[in-house]
Amino acid sequence: MKNSILQSLFFLLISLQGIAQKPEVVVTAGHTDQINCISFSPNGQFLVTGGNDKNIKIWDVRTAREMRTLSGNDGRIVKVAFSPDGKCLSGLNYNGQLRTWNPVNGQLYSSLLDVEATYSNFEYCMGGKKLLYSSNSNHLVITDPFTGKIEKDYTLEISPTRFCVDLSGTKAYILDHLGNLLEFDLNSGKTLRSFPLFKEYMYCATPLVIDRTGKYLAAGFDDNHIRVFSLEKWNVLHVLKEHKIRMVDISFSRKDDRMFSVDHNRDLVIWDFKSGKKLKSIGKTVMGITSLASHPTEDILAYPEWKQVHYVDAKTGNELKLFKARGNRILSMAYDQKGKFLATAADDISIKLWNISALRIERKIDGFFPVEFSPDGEKLVCMGNQIDLRVYNPNTGEVIHRLDTEMELIQNLSFSKDGNYVAGGGFLGILKVWDIRNGKMVARLTGHAGGIYASSFHPDGSKIATCGLDNTVRIWDLKSGKEIAQMVGHEVLVNDVEYSPDGKILATASWDKTIGIWDADKHSLIKQWKGHENIVTTLNFSSDGKYLVSGAGNNVVSPIDNSIRIWDVKSGTAICKFENPTGQINKVIVEKDGNFIFSCSDDGMVKLWDINKCTEVASLICANVSDHIIVTPDHYYTASKEALQAVSFRVDDKIYPFEQFDLRLNRPDIIASRIGKTPPNLANAFRYIYEKRLKRLNYNEENFAADFHAPEISLDQSTIPLVVKEPLLKVKVKMRDQRYKLDRLHVQVNGVPMYGSTGYDLSKSSSGSIDMETEIRLISGANQISISCMNEKGAESLIEEFSVVCELSEVKRELFIVCIGVSDYNDDRFDLKYAAKDAKDVAAKIGVQSENYVKVHSKILLDKEVTRTSVLGIKEYISQAGPEDLVIVFMAGHGVLDDKFDYYFGTSDMNFDNPSGTGVSYSEIEQLFSGIPSQRKLLIMDTCHSGELDKDEVEKETKAEVEISNDVKFRSVGAGVRQKEVFGLSNTFEMMQVLFADVKNETGAVIISSSGGAEFSMESNEWKNGLFTYCLLSASSDFKADLNYDKKMSVSELRKYTYEKVIQLSNGKQKPTTRSDNLILDFVIW
Repeated sequence: MKNSILQSLFFLLISLQGIAQKPEVVVTAGHTDQINCISFSPNGQFLVTGGNDKNIKIWDVRTAREMRTLSGNDGRIVKVAFSPDGKCLSGLNYNGQLRTWNPVNGQLYSSLLDVEATYSNFEYCMGGKKLLYSSNSNHLVITDPFTGKIEKDYTLEISPTRFCVDLSGTKAYILDHLGNLLEFDLNSGKTLRSFPLFKEYMYCATPLVIDRTGKYLAAGFDDNHIRVFSLEKWNVLHVLKEHKIRMVDISFSRKDDRMFSVDHNRDLVIWDFKSGKKLKSIGKTVMGITSLASHPTEDILAYPEWKQVHYVDAKTGNELKLFKARGNRILSMAYDQKGKFLATAADDISIKLWNISALRIERKIDGFFPVEFSPDGEKLVCMGNQIDLRVYNPNTGEVIHRLDTEMELIQNLSFSKDGNYVAGGGFLGILKVWDIRNGKMVARLTGHAGGIYASSFHPDGSKIATCGLDNTVRIWDLKSGKEIAQMVGHEVLVNDVEYSPDGKILATASWDKTIGIWDADKHSLIKQWKGHENIVTTLNFSSDGKYLVSGAGNNVVSPIDNSIRIWDVKSGTAICKFENPTGQINKVIVEKDGNFIFSCSDDGMVKLWDINKCTEVASLICANVSDHIIVTPDHYYTASKEALQAVSFRVDDKIYPFEQFDLRLNRPDIIASRIGKTPPNLANAFRYIYEKRLKRLNYNEENFAADFHAPEISLDQSTIPLVVKEPLLKVKVKMRDQRYKLDRLHVQVNGVPMYGSTGYDLSKSSSGSIDMETEIRLISGANQISISCMNEKGAESLIEEFSVVCELSEVKRELFIVCIGVSDYNDDRFDLKYAAKDAKDVAAKIGVQSENYVKVHSKILLDKEVTRTSVLGIKEYISQAGPEDLVIVFMAGHGVLDDKFDYYFGTSDMNFDNPSGTGVSYSEIEQLFSGIPSQRKLLIMDTCHSGELDKDEVEKETKAEVEISNDVKFRSVGAGVRQKEVFGLSNTFEMMQVLFADVKNETGAVIISSSGGAEFSMESNEWKNGLFTYCLLSASSDFKADLNYDKKMSVSELRKYTYEKVIQLSNGKQKPTTRSDNLILDFVIW
């Protein structure tokens, strides 16, 4: 069975050869600023969002994953809309720029300027073939969305404020500046009729919208009332007066006569607009709702709240799924110039310390913007949450000093060349200087009229330059504290300043789009470099002073820039330009002894650029709190396990889960090689680990270049509902193979194989063409479903993935818990003290949950009751659990390795010299969970050697340590094993488990082991339990275990807590592991 699974994985993971286009890595990071507008595609497949980060994002509705980001917009996005045929997507930004793209490949079709953006005025018209927008206060313009060519330009006698287009696209309904509603013929340019809504102009706070029949129009006005207008009778049908404050948006249901409205007080109301009756109010969000969108085919409403989108049942308001934002704007960063640490300061008020040599986030530091390393890289300074500056040891995360800022929020930092002094300024216009050695403030330099934006020490340490809001650059004598010079030359504020390494030149970056080059001795302007099209935000000299690197932004008054430029200082010419269209550059750092430029930006990314080749090297992304993703331009990546759900692959207009191409593109060895900061032994280990992963899956790299044939599978996803009320879903599947017969159908629901590890048998059909309907059992809430098929040669198709929300009127869950513990063995030499007690304690702890379940089923097997037959017999018991039920199996006792290093659980009558006789192997334990209906399955093993073992990396250890003190003992039997050292590293297999997700999960169960495969597990009289069990039980009373403070314990929280606690109490001698994981379903234990 194991070989068939590996063979299936082999063909699944090389399925890259079966598609015409190379897959592109897409990271679902979300918006980094407020979302202003949303809209569905006509078929409901995509959701598009536009935000203050000036980006438009297209989301796959079924999976809530990002499909594509459309960047390069000059301002914040105020409206987005698909054409009725879905072939075009248009977005309007606040600068009056209206752009249209191909939503599938991201190709920009046209870009129009001078569009009226105050009222978000554009619509598709003429059957969806043309674009209509208003311009120059009284013009109504019709253009071709593909070319941008103006086809009609009507000059009106009135100024249109809001307008919308009827269902045919030939008439526009316009609100003018006098309070009239006009019906306007787009073919003739004539006003057909008008209606005086108000005696004088009243501001229309919401867009004008038309219902699904085209007979009714509605809008919300500044008196906080909604007018529902009958287009047939040409009169006001109802005035709805529920809202007490200005409204934000309204939307008609596409299913019936309901209408939705929301105001600035976050009140969301559902109406029957024909009767004028309020049906329901939906609970308030924490932050404001900025837009509403009704799904075109389902009874679903979507609305953004800050950086995320709620996807709710349009009748009940129940949340169905959440389109999450995982990224945050990076406001500043610092590099230790030693090739190890890069610190980033994001707008989530945290500092992330990247270990770029190990390709991971080392730790999260309590602090926020700004951040700066000392020149020797041994100190890290940032703002602390007590409005002080904190000096950290980056290697340990410990605070060395706290610097008194006089309760001022410092906005920028700079170090003296010798590292003895650090300077910081803020909005008070005072530059403060501290002696980093003792933490004392030694200078306060006052003179700026407004905030200080940056400072730079002269290389000889005698003076310091500052710049700021008053458009000036000032030079200060550090010894006397007096101002030496004031330099004027920029038209607006100066954002950055830096001395050249030799101290002869001073460079400044300004919001006037220029870079100033000054004589540092004469304090005079030498030249002004122009080239950036928007504000210049940051600059940094190369260590030899030959080059100056600058970064630019994207404010609202100029065209987008977001570029990085390398300037030749001698000639003043830009010799290289890096494009970063998705976000403003906030800081650039030139590597002193290398070839890299680091940049951070508003899109939440740190990018590495090769200064010599003028190319992008990699992007570093922090997902969620401290999970990491590193991606190269050619789509190789490495990521922490917890971040993998944010990784997808795009092929044409389809999104595939990370498992599809993970083996091919998840390459930490390639990332390490590109960045070049990884020590040789670790870099070699990354390569070795990747090869070992291939070997475990019976695969080698040559297969990637092979001519490969795979079957095809297709679903008509338009026929699959997004929301269902019953737990059974019928899906029609088409499978085709032109060469071979079809053999297996694999269906996974929330990461759990519905048909067990072997799949559904298709071989009886003896055909290469099968159409069938499969019945999928769902659980309450979101269900992530993946379907694939396999032919008789073992080749597997690409995965078809979709999501369905199941809303059940009543959910009844039962708990099935089985606890097995053996302390009393037939062979008394191997008796343990606490294993049986562990089982009883865990059963008591978890079993006391009657309030959470309609019924608790508990089965306990202790000592002599634990035989091979009784253990294998629990499958029949746990098979009674339904899909909604929770199954937990706990096992404590001896874990034994035989001569082949295969694991066996020690039953009470096991012959320890021949464990395969009556012991229970790991594969047999794992198969207890295969094919059972429950989707929430957890196995906990508190035994020696219960973690997975790499047989190639261990050797026998004749001196097995069984006692480390008079009280603490290991649960060990006979000779043990020890890890071999590879490339000077003690456990490359453990590294592989960290670097790569388990794509071969055969059962969907989460399996937590108390110790590594080559480790023993401890027990103690002090704990009165096994160490792992003790930590497991203590999680319920330790508030630190509840990471999200919801007073519930999820699998991920329990796992993280027990891992850290066991390692702490054992001084690193025992390290729990996860042998099998479910990255999709994180369920509650208690």
